[in-house]
Amino acid sequence: MNQQPVMPLEAMRIYEAAADDAANLARVAVAFAGQLAVRMGAGVTRIESAAGEPMRDWPPHDAQGSTLYRFLTMGKRIVHSLPPPAGAFLLTDSEALAADWPDDRSVLVRAGPSGRPHSELTVMAETGLLDIFAGADRKPLPLPGHQLAYATGMAAFNALLGLRLAAGRPGAAARAEVSVLDVALWINWKHVLAAATDAAVPGVGREEEWTTLPCADGYVTLVFQDKDVPRLAELTGDDFFRDPALRSRAGRKGRLVEFRSRLAAWLAGSTRARVVEMAQRARVPIGPVLGLDELAGDPQFEHVGFLAARGGAVQPRLPMLWNGRPLPLPPLRPAGEAA
Repeated sequence: MNQQPVMPLEAMRIYEAAADDAANLARVAVAFAGQLAVRMGAGVTRIESAAGEPMRDWPPHDAQGSTLYRFLTMGKRIVHSLPPPAGAFLLTDSEALAADWPDDRSVLVRAGPSGRPHSELTVMAETGLLDIFAGADRKPLPLPGHQLAYATGMAAFNALLGLRLAAGRPGAAARAEVSVLDVALWINWKHVLAAATDAAVPGVGREEEWTTLPCADGYVTLVFQDKDVPRLAELTGDDFFRDPALRSRAGRKGRLVEFRSRLAAWLAGSTRARVVEMAQRARVPIGPVLGLDELAGDPQFEHVGFLAARGGAVQPRLPMLWNGRPLPLPPLRPAGEAA
């Protein structure tokens, strides 16, 4: 008989509240931090406005409503007013609520530049993240799927863990803030450093040594180090890659166009599966570029049980194991229900 695991944070109580005028970025970041806490066993009470929670209407939808809202609120107790908070932690984007919280055990998420409207897209624009996914012949591209909000939520969850460890220790800091601008710059720090030190050309127009190239039925991504270049000759049958000058980054830099065209010529006649099989034999790091529709039936994801059906919807488990096993998914509350 399988016993329920002892959950890491099962004694922790958290109140989660977004400001009435919260930016969408803040709503997702706060809710995602709370969801991570739920997955680790914490008791999370979510305070929603009686006038309505905007995320209930956000896409994507199924027959039960917003699947995003169900994902972010799974396992949480939902109320419409703040109960007495004695001994609990606070997770919020409201400066006023964080300032008044007893015992100072609060995490405040600052969602962007103060005094003006902000969104994930504008914050990515102002911190250089849009410049990463751009080229001389195309406009900058954003990260999809609330990725910046989720990264901010992970930082806020880490702050919650720090507060829990510090609780009760004399002189320990008991109030935390997480800025989405800081998170975005943290994600982008290597490119910011490169621009500041002229160590490399960041952003639009830069030459990337590692690249994604087309093959007969899609794309593959090749990643290699200096020691791997001779193996490209073995892989492709092209003696061009045996040139000793190509075994250093400096030697390849001025020949990237020919380097890529030789790889592209070899890839054009092979399928992704065949290229991956050959590259594995030659010990060259490679990855097939999978479409999102292909991931649902991918054997690797099926083997690790990353996606699980809950209440007619598919939900992801935490990307970690606890004592060798995935932590169980929390109860799934229908989107229209409030406790």
